[in-house]
Amino acid sequence: METEILFPDQVAIAAAHLREGGLVAFPTETVYGLGASIAHAAACQAIYEVKGRPQDNPLIVHAETVHQALALFDPKVVSDHLLALAHAFWPGPLTIVALAQAPKLQLYPEGLKNWETGKEAASDFRSGVSGRALEHAANEDEKSEAKPTQPGTNFSITKGIPTIAVRVPSHPLARRLIRLCGSPIAAPSANRSGRPSPTCALDVLSELGGKIRYIIDGGDTELGIESTIVSFVGQTPVVLRPGTISAEAIEQKTGLHMEFMQNKTSLVAPGMKYRHYAPEVPIEIVYTRAPFEKGALVLARLPKPGERLLSEKTLYREFRQAEEMQASKIVVYCDETTQAKQGLMNRLLKAAGSLPGSVDEA
Repeated sequence: METEILFPDQVAIAAAHLREGGLVAFPTETVYGLGASIAHAAACQAIYEVKGRPQDNPLIVHAETVHQALALFDPKVVSDHLLALAHAFWPGPLTIVALAQAPKLQLYPEGLKNWETGKEAASDFRSGVSGRALEHAANEDEKSEAKPTQPGTNFSITKGIPTIAVRVPSHPLARRLIRLCGSPIAAPSANRSGRPSPTCALDVLSELGGKIRYIIDGGDTELGIESTIVSFVGQTPVVLRPGTISAEAIEQKTGLHMEFMQNKTSLVAPGMKYRHYAPEVPIEIVYTRAPFEKGALVLARLPKPGERLLSEKTLYREFRQAEEMQASKIVVYCDETTQAKQGLMNRLLKAAGSLPGSVDEA
């Protein structure tokens, strides 16, 4: 299969391919995603084959609007706290995990007949969502151009887990693609499983070239690491994975106190059983400066001559650079300021194998 890179004004070509059951790589504000319409079970399953993704690792669903995202959850769990978080950070780099709609409806609710206005959908889950939220959602959906496909159940997304992970990306190309596709899009990161996430179209091409038909080139991603994931499965909201939205930022904007997950025995979000983000070059994390061996690629927040900048935006690019230059290892100097960056430290420790599990999602 020949892989073609599309320009931003060619999004309609990619959307048509998704509607036909194909796979498309596309930019988000975090990393590039490998997408399939949730209306096509075979396409969602194909994501696993293309990535070499473990079969028990569910997918994150990307919706165009807050309303579309909320409609994928069981109405009984759409609480005031969940709504506060959604309205504060969607669209944006936040994924919410909660109980999905009942199995018959969980991935493409039959009540959601009109993605443009949300009027019929509003009546279907009014008991679980406040009037203010419904009004906000309907206003958003009036802007949508989506033409809905037929609803259907898609086991490939949840893999039998009763929860679903959902987010609303802020990248305009991602949202336009979802709108033109006519359904939400399931999308992990557009790389081979376990590898660093791609932050530009050429990264995707190097990982998946010849395996997918289209890559939409939206330039370098804005943030460079995956979304923050918050679970509403238990009694209190829990951060399953930190990102560029910190627990402190969530508390400041919503008043919600965030706990961090301690027990990883229950699989409630995609990818929590597996290591990801890792380049082929070994990673050493250090907390004091010292002379480093020749041939190592050294990353630091305030790099000295011969060192390279350490940041969320460029982290995965530097991992790939180390592979291209055949570095002996990657040495990452983490000062106190770096250690306070929850999302960055999470990716570093997991890539180095110091933390179990991760989530390779956009």
